[in-house]
Amino acid sequence: MEEIEKKAEFEALKHTTFMALTDIAKKINASLDMAEYLNMLQHNFDAEKNRIINRTIRGED
Repeated sequence: MEEIEKKAEFEALKHTTFMALTDIAKKINASLDMAEYLNMLQHNFDAEKNRIINRTIRGED
């Protein structure tokens, strides 16, 4: 159950952070395509996660 709570907490934080960034980006650039922006954020998140995993496996962190 603890693992499920940690996963849910992390996903909630990620979602909330993405929504806050979207709000900020929308105020800065009203013509921004939100779907495209959220996809970019998700892609960046996944790439960073993979980078961290790979560095950890190689013993760099």
